[in-house]
Amino acid sequence: GLIIDEVSFNETSVFGQVDQRLRALLGEPNVMCGGLPIVLCGDNFQKGPPQGVPWYQVLVKDAASEKIERLNDGTRCAVGRGIALLKSARCVELKRLMRVDADDPEAAAFTTVQLQMRNTRAERPVPEELIRRLQPVSAEDLRVDDEWLFAPIGVLSSIEQDAINFAQLMAFAQYFNLPLFKWKLPMVDAPD
Repeated sequence: GLIIDEVSFNETSVFGQVDQRLRALLGEPNVMCGGLPIVLCGDNFQKGPPQGVPWYQVLVKDAASEKIERLNDGTRCAVGRGIALLKSARCVELKRLMRVDADDPEAAAFTTVQLQMRNTRAERPVPEELIRRLQPVSAEDLRVDDEWLFAPIGVLSSIEQDAINFAQLMAFAQYFNLPLFKWKLPMVDAPD
């Protein structure tokens, strides 16, 4: 089988490409994913695909019969294949956070904050208390542990996210003396 984690990062076309490649690789062109069992794991309250549309939004548009750019049967484009694969998946929702020790008071507080931040009905789901407790990374922090240089950064808006990601990308390339490539044209999903 194949396990794909962090599915919130993927666009619908990624799942369609996986389906098509597995059909070809396993020699089963008429069987979804070539018959290989697939497990999709993740939390859609996490980060979506960079500069892309989250797959669950595409499923909603498709269910609402909005026009999706794909061929009628969906077998010749990655988005259509992705929609078909995702529609065939069985959803299992895990209700309990398993990454924390329930007996640890700090872990229990973390769980409470995390659940608050997942409240999609709240206008400001990030608790003020959490924001007040955040501290800037100091020069001493960097001296003790250089992983702080490129640690994940929490933001409250997409504009902040894009600006910080770009700045971090440039800093990362410069710090490690790596080349930085930029595509002149956006990548598009072309039919097979």
